[in-house]
Amino acid sequence: MPRPTGPPPPLTLYGCWDVCDRMGNPDAVARQIDLLESAVETTPALALDVAKSLIESVCKTILTERAVTVDESTKLPALVRETLDAVKITEDGLPPSLARSMRALGNGMVTVAQRLGELRNKGGLIGHGRGAQEEFVNETHALYAARTADSLVHLLYVAHQAEVNTAAPGPSYGDHDAFDIETDDLHPVEIYGVPFRASEVLFRLDPIAYLEQLTVYESEHAVDETSDPKVGIWQIIAEMAAGQTRLPTSSPATPDTGVVRDAPSA
Repeated sequence: MPRPTGPPPPLTLYGCWDVCDRMGNPDAVARQIDLLESAVETTPALALDVAKSLIESVCKTILTERAVTVDESTKLPALVRETLDAVKITEDGLPPSLARSMRALGNGMVTVAQRLGELRNKGGLIGHGRGAQEEFVNETHALYAARTADSLVHLLYVAHQAEVNTAAPGPSYGDHDAFDIETDDLHPVEIYGVPFRASEVLFRLDPIAYLEQLTVYESEHAVDETSDPKVGIWQIIAEMAAGQTRLPTSSPATPDTGVVRDAPSA
């Protein structure tokens, strides 16, 4: 194959774009990647700032998706360390000798993040302000930082997804019909005249909040083991919809016979 001629193509951070695709193409991450690619050539000092910011964004996304509380004041090296610990890439399922080598490699990644943060603090365009006559880094330095960020975020996010995909499957929407129906009734959702199920909106946009409310619902609707589990508000509603009415007991002391009679005609 002949060697390509002409100017090199524009910088493309393939690892970062793959991570962006895996995240569902969030606009904030896509903008950072696009800015980093262009800043390497046009504004090298700015590339240092964006490279650091991009790593922070991906690390915080991973930790948030794993329900790990993120302290906004955490420095970049500690943030990378927390992310490595969360995805267990340096220890999960490896023999002791390999685990030691992987931990050493993980420590190297933390060191890389530390040096990148220092580079940004001393040579970035935004970090801590710059004197009007101060010399900035050049394109080669910026490219080094961009490629480092590209490799780091890709490795971390791929490791994060790999472990998540091998974990036990989470709940699926539709597993809790009674809770979903009550949520839909209490919180009708309509956008431009189009109705949506509030329960599904909550499940898709904030599954943690969905599970929290489901837990509250289940605790409030716990069925006494000594009672008839078929007796409940949703059972009654279903029977009424079918043209039947369950007669309630007149006294708590009177046992429920479970008799079902036809509802009176209108």
